[in-house]
Amino acid sequence: MVHDNGWTNKGPHQHHHLMERLSIKGHEIMVVGYDHLWRTRDGSRRSIIAKKNPPSNVKRFYDNSNVTYTTPAFIRIPFFDYLSLVVTFREQIRRAIEHFQPDVIIGSTGVISPYWAATLAKRRGIPYVDYWLDATDKLVPESFLEPMARIIKRRTVQTSTLVLTLNETLKQYVTELGADPSITQVLPGGVDLKKFDPAGTNSQLMRDKYGLSKTDFVLFFMGWIYEFSGLQEAVLELAHHRERHPELKLLIVGEGEFYQRLRKIVEENHVQDSVVFTGKVPYTEIPELIAAADIALLPAHNNEIMRNAVPIKIYEYLAMHKPTICTKLPGTMREFGTNCGITYIDKPEDAVKLALSLSQEDVQTLKMQAKQFIKKYDWDRITVRFEGILASLVEKKRQYVSKGAKNDFVFPVE
Repeated sequence: MVHDNGWTNKGPHQHHHLMERLSIKGHEIMVVGYDHLWRTRDGSRRSIIAKKNPPSNVKRFYDNSNVTYTTPAFIRIPFFDYLSLVVTFREQIRRAIEHFQPDVIIGSTGVISPYWAATLAKRRGIPYVDYWLDATDKLVPESFLEPMARIIKRRTVQTSTLVLTLNETLKQYVTELGADPSITQVLPGGVDLKKFDPAGTNSQLMRDKYGLSKTDFVLFFMGWIYEFSGLQEAVLELAHHRERHPELKLLIVGEGEFYQRLRKIVEENHVQDSVVFTGKVPYTEIPELIAAADIALLPAHNNEIMRNAVPIKIYEYLAMHKPTICTKLPGTMREFGTNCGITYIDKPEDAVKLALSLSQEDVQTLKMQAKQFIKKYDWDRITVRFEGILASLVEKKRQYVSKGAKNDFVFPVE
C-alpha cells in the first residue's frame, strides 16, 4: 500500500484496519508513506532534509499484526516537500516493488504516491487498486495545487485495475472524475464489534478520570480537529446554554491543526469547566471514552472535503450504541440513511440545542436503532470481502498471463 500520509501518527483509518487484519491472516504487507504532519511540529532542531527510512515492522492497533513500513526522503519546506516527493516517492515505490515483488498494489489517501504506484504497477503488469476514503484531491494544503491534484487523480483512476470507494456518493464523485464505472465499486468502512462492545465497557471509568460526574450530560467528539470540524460552533453554543444547563459538558478526544485555536476559544468564552480536552489517547481507551458519553457528535461543515466523506468514528459511535448527531453530509446520509441511530442537523450550530431537546424516549429509540444497524459493518466481514477482491485480481492476472495476454489488462468487476 502507498499513501501520502504517515502510517504511525494518525488514525486509525480504514486502511490501517484492513492492512493489519490482512497481515494477521498471513498476508505480507508493505506500506510506503511519509510524515505529512511534519509541518505541525517545531522544526527548529530538524534538518531541512528528511532522510528516507528503511523498512521496519510496525504495529498500530493489533498486537499480532505485522506491517512493514518505509518512507522516502523529502525537503522540509512547504510546497517544496511536494516537489521533492514527486521524485523520491517514485524511487521509493520502485525500489519497494523490486524488493517486495507484490501481487497487488493499493493506493490510498494521497495524490503523488498513488499516481506513481498506478503508473509503475501498470508497467509491470501488477493489479493496482485505487482506494478512496474521501475527496483526496481537495485535501492538499495549498489550495492553488487543487486543479493539478485533480488532474493527477484523474490519471490515476484511469490507470487503475480497480477503484474502491468508501460509499456511494464518493463512487459517483470518482466516476465523474474519470473512473470507469465498470471497475468501480464500494467497500464500506467497519468497526471491531468485539472491542466496541457496550456490555464490556465501564461508562464511569473515563468520567472519573476526567472529572465528569454521573449527573453530567456529556457530548462527545473524537478525531482530528480541523477548523471545519464544527467544534468552534459547538463550544459557542455550549457557552450560550451553560447558565441554564450547568450539567452540560463537552468531551473532546484528539488533536489537530485547529486544536490550539479551539482551546483558546474555550478560554475566551470562559467554559474551561465545561469542555474537557483529552489530547491524543491510546486507541485502546477509545471504547471506554465513547462509553462515558451521552450523545456523540459529528457537527462538521458541509464543505468539499466532508461532503463525500463517511468518517470511521461514526461506525464506532454506533457500535457503542450512542445516539449520534451529525450534519447533513451527503456521503454520510447516503451511507447510513435513517433509522440508524443518527439524527441529522442542518448546520454545526444546531448540535448542542438538538442534544438538549432529546427526550429519554428519543435516546432509547436511537440506541436500539444503532444496535441493529451496525451489525453488518463488522470488520471481520469487511476484511473477508476485501481479501476476496484482492485474491480475485491476482487470479485474473494469473489467467491473463497464462494465456499470453499483455500486462496492461483491464477487466470489469462482477
